[in-house]
Amino acid sequence: NTYSEDDADTCTSCSGERISPAGSGSDDDCYYAPCSAGDYMTEAGCEECGSNSYSEDGAIGCESCPYDMVSPAGSVNADDCYYAPCPAGEYMTDAGCDACGENLYSAEGASSCTDCPTGKVSPSGSSSEDQCYYAACSAGDFMTENGCEECGENTYSEDDADTCTSCSGERISPAGSGSDDDCYYAPCSAGDYMTEAGCEECEANTYSEDGADSCTECGDYMASPAGSSDSDSCQLDLTFTPVVPELDCTENVAGCYVKWTIAPSGINAKYVKICLLADDTESDSWCEYEDSYLGGYSSGTYNYDNLASAQAACLGRDDCGGITQEPYSDDQYTLRVGPDVVASPSEETSWIICETGDEEDTCIAAVLNSDDEYSLNLGDDVEPEDSGLYVIVVTKGDKTATSDSVVVDVAEETITITAVDTEIYCKETIGDCSIGFTVVVGTTDGGLPASSVEICTLEENGETGECSTSVKEDNVYTLVFGDDVTDDVTGDYVAVVTVGDREETSTDEVDVSFLTKQEDCVCTTTWIDDRAAAVEEVALVFLE
Repeated sequence: NTYSEDDADTCTSCSGERISPAGSGSDDDCYYAPCSAGDYMTEAGCEECGSNSYSEDGAIGCESCPYDMVSPAGSVNADDCYYAPCPAGEYMTDAGCDACGENLYSAEGASSCTDCPTGKVSPSGSSSEDQCYYAACSAGDFMTENGCEECGENTYSEDDADTCTSCSGERISPAGSGSDDDCYYAPCSAGDYMTEAGCEECEANTYSEDGADSCTECGDYMASPAGSSDSDSCQLDLTFTPVVPELDCTENVAGCYVKWTIAPSGINAKYVKICLLADDTESDSWCEYEDSYLGGYSSGTYNYDNLASAQAACLGRDDCGGITQEPYSDDQYTLRVGPDVVASPSEETSWIICETGDEEDTCIAAVLNSDDEYSLNLGDDVEPEDSGLYVIVVTKGDKTATSDSVVVDVAEETITITAVDTEIYCKETIGDCSIGFTVVVGTTDGGLPASSVEICTLEENGETGECSTSVKEDNVYTLVFGDDVTDDVTGDYVAVVTVGDREETSTDEVDVSFLTKQEDCVCTTTWIDDRAAAVEEVALVFLE
């Protein structure tokens, strides 16, 4: 660490911290020794490496620590370098500190970032929770203590709203709606229609289906209740008035008309028919109960003077269970609710329906006359089979309206049989002994052929015996015994008339007597001649 030049009396120490080998001959031989780790060589010798750097032995310079790493002064190698704790707002990664992202924060020295509380936000690099805040809600949401929440159905909100606003009127909206424009009226249900103020009910005589903007008119002669939901609700709205509620006709007599008026007027006759309701029972379907009456109240004042009319009327009513013939009148048949049959000491007779059949109604087109009456002429040959319940039916499209029933009773035409003489004396061997009857059917005298009238003996038991076809002479139906009449003709005789399926026997009886001729007699004859005023007496006595 010293040197001497020529003729030196002493050796000179190397300056500074330089060293030299022994026997060094000049200052040039002095040099700095290699620096130890943590230092580095300078012109003035070794100096300590500063912070954030290091050096190893013999270094002539210091190495900086890797990016973002630090070290104390005099660090001897890279191992002395380390990452310093991150500042608030950053967090430690393998590559050093990174800033916390949005909605996150960190304290100094943090190895990770912390989420802001639910619903809150923060800018990047936030250093504490205090920098987290609730952001203004977007349209469709609203602010709560827990942050923004979505508006529910039928409400809306705009940006930065604290509450949601309900859609006005009956309008609706989906959840999360962002303005009043998102509110709308839901399609109206059937029976309602859309207006500017929302759904309103359809008026009477109209209808609507789902989602309708307007109501549809039922049309002429149609009606429906308010709020009707389809065309099936529209029904014919007509008032039927029978001209004659109960019509009595006679067989084969013209002028039997069933008539109604219809309101409102103007229905085209092509839509109108008049129907004879089918008898819903078989021929043997009425069960008869003697000495009994039907329980339940009478169906109002529904009394009839014959059983057939009462049965026809009962079949036309839903509340009729049967018929009771009242004890105080043989011609009073009353409709009853029934159907319980109750024994009675008052000698009533009752009938209830036993079976039902499947006959169909008989319908004929109606005729509209000048009096605005819709009528059906049952014809000149009306028959008892035409009796029953008649209704008028109007059909337009698939709509039908039916009136209450009218009772039509067609009575059998009268057959009047009258004996010309009720006592006949037939004389032995004297001709021109005959029995005569006149026959009037309805209003027609002698209109039947002779083959329809038989003259029969009447037995003691009231039954007819031997019958003979009559001979028709001048509208009188006769039985002629002939010239050889004998006492076999003695007895009572009646006429039996056959008209179609009907057979009528005369109530008149003809008593035929037989007189025997005798040879001996006393005769006194009186002849009276009005013209000659001459008198001659004749008395004739037959002696037996």
